[in-house]
Amino acid sequence: GGRRALSMSGDVAKFSAWLHQMQHPAECGQTVGHVQRQEYFWGLGLGAQLVSLKFGLLAALLKGHVYHLPTSHYTNPVACPSRSFDCYFEPASNCTLATHRKVIQVGIRWCTDVPEGRLGSLAGLAEPHPKEWFHAQLTAFLFRPSVAMRSLLVELSGSLTTSDPLSNASRTVAEAARGEVPTVLSSVDPAFGQLAERAVGKLNGKGKGKGKGRGARRLQEAAGGGGGGGGGVAVFDPARCVAVHVRRTDKFKTRRREDRLPPKSFPEYAQLYRGWAYWRQTRPPAELQLLVGSEDKHTYSLFPPLVAPSVSYWVPPRFFVMDMSEGKTFKSINQGNSRLEQLYAIMSYRATERNQSAAALAAVASSDIDAAGLLKDEGMVLVAQMILMGRCAAFIGSHASHV
Repeated sequence: GGRRALSMSGDVAKFSAWLHQMQHPAECGQTVGHVQRQEYFWGLGLGAQLVSLKFGLLAALLKGHVYHLPTSHYTNPVACPSRSFDCYFEPASNCTLATHRKVIQVGIRWCTDVPEGRLGSLAGLAEPHPKEWFHAQLTAFLFRPSVAMRSLLVELSGSLTTSDPLSNASRTVAEAARGEVPTVLSSVDPAFGQLAERAVGKLNGKGKGKGKGRGARRLQEAAGGGGGGGGGVAVFDPARCVAVHVRRTDKFKTRRREDRLPPKSFPEYAQLYRGWAYWRQTRPPAELQLLVGSEDKHTYSLFPPLVAPSVSYWVPPRFFVMDMSEGKTFKSINQGNSRLEQLYAIMSYRATERNQSAAALAAVASSDIDAAGLLKDEGMVLVAQMILMGRCAAFIGSHASHV
């Protein structure tokens, strides 16, 4: 009981102190720096990049090297000229790459084994711990939000878009979904479009005269604007929130084994949530919240009605560079990476034309829409969304959700 808890608490402190000692040597010039090579890493999605950071840190620790956060194409070159994850998280070390005796560039690390016995011995822990415990400690050390990230987290928490579970449009979508076979309700299946059309058709009546097209607008209104940035301001409470990440688009289209798994439909996600709410919660559904993330804008119109009366929240598109508008829509990893780099190049050119530094742009951003736009950072908002999701009581995601 109490003795075990004390020992556990002591081991957390010991492991944290060991990590700090390894990453903050007294003499950087006598150490070897460890950094991720760029080439393949920049072709990954952000979730996959973050997963690899943890295993990169683990590999460096086991070799006695000092780990450094790599660069990422998700960082805005205007707001973050170094393009490093240091812009999102506290620096992993007091050393710089220039101060080491030598620096080695390593390939990507994927889901390698966590030698819990060896780590426990190196850190001088009092008790044995499972691999999951070490994963948690490495994550807590590596992903400490930077000052800029902490500021964004506060802003996002008070700016989340909300659904309206009691609207007529919400009820119509939910009624339409109940008549479908769950496994075929997916944005990669024609039945998904049929669901939306039927829901809109019911809202339009017969779809003739002055009311034609009104259903599409009301369908968006069901979710506070359907990802369009409308809706109310959420009072986000992680204690009664479950995070839901709906991964769609590029997955289920490659030859990899995991991508050949059948896609999960919105009703299936909703059923998982309802099961969690029934078995694991004492609060009524109306008092529970969902924090939803997805690169498919349809998610925000068609999923929230299925979990009513619980209210769904999500980050408004206005915070993103890839905001789902024309020319800024994610379709696949390769397409998304390429388009994001194009948009960043345009932003860099416009910043150069203004001849203003990031600090100068930030100083006028509150009253200058163009300046604020030039500082948008896709990766920072996505990471902030992940951190907010991590604060929720539970998480629901597909096999492809690296979040």
